[in-house]
Amino acid sequence: KQLAKIELIVDKGSSMISGGNDWEKNGNKYAVTISNIVQNSDIPDAQFSWNTKEHPGVEVVDLR
Repeated sequence: KQLAKIELIVDKGSSMISGGNDWEKNGNKYAVTISNIVQNSDIPDAQFSWNTKEHPGVEVVDLR
Protein backbone atom coordinates (compact mmCIF):
# COMPACT_ATOMS: atom_id res chain seq x y z
CA LYS A 1 0.00 0.00 0.00
CA GLN A 2 2.94 2.31 0.52
CA LEU A 3 4.48 1.87 -2.94
CA ALA A 4 3.64 4.51 -5.50
CA LYS A 5 5.88 3.33 -8.34
CA ILE A 6 8.29 0.50 -9.16
CA GLU A 7 10.92 0.67 -11.92
CA LEU A 8 12.75 -2.50 -12.98
CA ILE A 9 16.19 -2.43 -14.60
CA VAL A 10 16.74 -5.17 -17.18
CA ASP A 11 20.13 -6.26 -18.54
CA LYS A 12 19.69 -6.19 -22.34
CA GLY A 13 22.35 -8.86 -22.90
CA SER A 14 20.84 -11.50 -20.63
CA SER A 15 17.22 -10.23 -20.48
CA MET A 16 17.41 -10.64 -16.69
CA ILE A 17 16.31 -8.15 -14.04
CA SER A 18 19.42 -6.56 -12.55
CA GLY A 19 17.80 -4.17 -10.11
CA GLY A 20 15.22 -1.48 -9.73
CA ASN A 21 13.89 1.53 -7.89
CA ASP A 22 10.92 1.76 -5.54
CA TRP A 23 9.12 4.99 -4.70
CA GLU A 24 6.85 5.20 -1.67
CA LYS A 25 3.87 7.52 -1.36
CA ASN A 26 5.63 9.43 1.43
CA GLY A 27 8.55 10.37 -0.88
CA ASN A 28 11.10 7.72 0.14
CA LYS A 29 13.04 6.11 -2.71
CA TYR A 30 14.88 2.79 -2.53
CA ALA A 31 17.40 1.44 -5.03
CA VAL A 32 17.72 -2.35 -5.32
CA THR A 33 20.63 -4.16 -6.97
CA ILE A 34 20.52 -7.86 -7.78
CA SER A 35 24.02 -9.30 -7.74
CA ASN A 36 23.35 -13.04 -8.06
CA ILE A 37 20.54 -14.96 -9.74
CA VAL A 38 20.33 -18.74 -9.56
CA GLN A 39 18.11 -20.08 -12.32
CA ASN A 40 16.13 -23.32 -12.20
CA SER A 41 17.10 -24.07 -8.61
CA ASP A 42 15.36 -26.92 -6.83
CA ILE A 43 13.16 -25.21 -4.23
CA PRO A 44 10.65 -27.37 -2.32
CA ASP A 45 6.96 -26.43 -2.58
CA ALA A 46 6.86 -26.06 1.21
CA GLN A 47 9.03 -22.95 0.83
CA PHE A 48 6.04 -21.16 -0.74
CA SER A 49 3.36 -22.15 1.78
CA TRP A 50 2.55 -21.02 5.32
CA ASN A 51 2.55 -23.72 7.97
CA THR A 52 0.38 -22.58 10.89
CA LYS A 53 1.79 -25.32 13.14
CA GLU A 54 5.25 -23.72 12.89
CA HIS A 55 3.84 -20.33 13.98
CA PRO A 56 1.59 -20.82 17.02
CA GLY A 57 -0.39 -17.79 18.13
CA VAL A 58 -0.40 -16.15 14.70
CA GLU A 59 -3.82 -15.27 13.29
CA VAL A 60 -4.20 -16.20 9.62
CA VAL A 61 -6.72 -14.19 7.59
CA ASP A 62 -7.43 -15.68 4.16
CA LEU A 63 -8.93 -12.97 1.93
CA ARG A 64 -9.30 -15.07 -1.21
